[in-house]
Amino acid sequence: MKTLKQICLIVLFGSAFFLFSQKAIAQEKEKISKHPEVQSLIALGNTIQSGEVHLIANEQIKGSPSISTKNYQVLFYRTGEIINIWKSEEKSQEHKNFILEMDSNLNSLANSHYNILNLTDSMQYVYNGKIWWIIDHKNKTCQVDTSWCKVACSFPFLYPQFLVFSEMFPFYIQGWLKLSFEEGRIENIEKKGDTTILKIVREGVSPKGVKSKSVLYAEQYVWDKEKSVLLHHTKVLKDEKGIAKNTLIVEEMKLLDANLNDEKYANPELYNGLNYAKSYKTTYTKYPKRK
Repeated sequence: MKTLKQICLIVLFGSAFFLFSQKAIAQEKEKISKHPEVQSLIALGNTIQSGEVHLIANEQIKGSPSISTKNYQVLFYRTGEIINIWKSEEKSQEHKNFILEMDSNLNSLANSHYNILNLTDSMQYVYNGKIWWIIDHKNKTCQVDTSWCKVACSFPFLYPQFLVFSEMFPFYIQGWLKLSFEEGRIENIEKKGDTTILKIVREGVSPKGVKSKSVLYAEQYVWDKEKSVLLHHTKVLKDEKGIAKNTLIVEEMKLLDANLNDEKYANPELYNGLNYAKSYKTTYTKYPKRK
């Protein structure tokens, strides 16, 4: 079983590679966020400070008609403090290059606490700005990590892994979207009452087994501007030709319900993982200091 440090490193450098590749294959395209309407939609996340959301994620792989579904209950609170992503002298050059590739608005990320319960597999991830608790309710274990925060707390959305590749988790927990730095083509922006639907096509890194350097993805975002919420996001691989079986071809996430900007979600006890694992076997992860 990989440690939190190993997972974060994999995700960090995997994300950096994705961004570098994204830039290389779409360098002649403009950022989608330059469109004024898209800017206003992305900014809706800034109106949210705390809350509880219930999300459902569906995935489909090539060669299988079945849909894999996961349900998440997410509590979060943005403290109002700003993360200085350059503060640690221990940042590697790869880490700094990764930061530079991302949109400049990430230089002022709000410090957020989160409590994510995967209702499907009974795993819970709690983070209070300094400590991660990874709780396995099935096996009644709790892993506590304090020292990896020296690096990873600058990018708390790097763990658990689904925070990186999702759009809706970062929108609520951190108030940003990958749309803020992605490049592609806007297909359509449609308004239906308070609902706005954004359809885009963008190039992405090829899945394993594909000879071409890039593939096309069709994505759709649905917002309720009146409620300032992101309701739905889908990502579909447009052409499955040459794609190996078991490759992820459809990703979908929906908001089932939300209770936002309620003071009760600022309660620090909600972000203390030991409150959810009082009788569990608890282990503490420590890493050697650099010499």
